[in-house]
Amino acid sequence: MLGHKIGTSLDLEDVRFDGGHPIGTLRAVPVTGFVQAQIASRSLHSVIHGMLGRKFLERFDFDLDRVRSIQHFKEAGRASGSGKQGVRIAQHHFPSMSLPGGLIGVPMHLQAFGKTLSAVGIIDTGSMFSTINWQAAKELGMPTDPSDSAFDHCTKVAGATISGVAEMPLTSIKVKICSSTGDPACKAAGVSKEEFEALGKGNGWDFDYKAAGLKPAVEFGRVNAAIGDAIQFEMLRDSAVGAFQGAAVLLGQDVLSQAPRFTFSAKDKQLWLDLPSRVVDAIPF
Repeated sequence: MLGHKIGTSLDLEDVRFDGGHPIGTLRAVPVTGFVQAQIASRSLHSVIHGMLGRKFLERFDFDLDRVRSIQHFKEAGRASGSGKQGVRIAQHHFPSMSLPGGLIGVPMHLQAFGKTLSAVGIIDTGSMFSTINWQAAKELGMPTDPSDSAFDHCTKVAGATISGVAEMPLTSIKVKICSSTGDPACKAAGVSKEEFEALGKGNGWDFDYKAAGLKPAVEFGRVNAAIGDAIQFEMLRDSAVGAFQGAAVLLGQDVLSQAPRFTFSAKDKQLWLDLPSRVVDAIPF
């Protein structure tokens, strides 16, 4: 899989749930190998034929009750009107941030090596493990070169990047979803008129959290997160402003699965969680 580029795509027409409920047409669905299918085949002796992504989630709100082992797909937008419609969802509500590429984010605090930083957390229900970008690693005091000798003895995992699948070292981090009294502000990196005319774009952008009033609201146990250029980070690039230059973390199932109940509306860009009953740190690899 390493170095394999994603190039082929298909249109899936008249897609339906097993019971017959229509989903519709899913266009430009990529055809590629992915790590989850390999693990399911080797470790669980089961077959995963595909993964449901953003195009599907924009049509259905998703509610997962881990305690009762029940999952529901609701009509898009029903979760936001749960009080009026009697739809049961997770208890604590977190307004989310609309990001480029159709991604959904939440403000976060990341902790490692005695440092704490503010970062944007990207919700990814399909990722098995969380990933921080190299800017977050830098702000936490870690090396920013994948070939640095500090990573020689680290456990590594395979992660999808814009150029294919690459090895990513693991590091132990603490993550907390934050509530806020205001919205994080977008800020563009400084660029001269001459630079903009020469490049046709800016020097990138970031979030300013100073006026947002971030306060940790949900604490999760430590996870062994990957460090690397996950493909979702590249999707934060703006055609006019440039690449995202701030700290970011891709929130995978190692974090999200710690919530007993998880409700997500991609259509309304909203997130609901039940708080973890116990905060248990993963043993560092």
